[in-house]
Amino acid sequence: MDTGIHRLIKFQRDHQHTPCLNIKYDDLLAQPIDTIRRIYDYYGLAWSEEFETAMVAWLRDNPQGKQG
Repeated sequence: MDTGIHRLIKFQRDHQHTPCLNIKYDDLLAQPIDTIRRIYDYYGLAWSEEFETAMVAWLRDNPQGKQG
């Protein structure tokens, strides 16, 4: 894991002018809709109620640990 952290730090240092949003995996698991909305807002992507409804349905049909 230490190598991965060093690679991330180097990438961020080497690409300071590239928009990069850091999110926590725990946030993605705990609040997936809000976290994805943050990503969309950060990158200026269009959000729709249809998209949110589809995400809610997918999350309902594919709960964490469903596959084992």
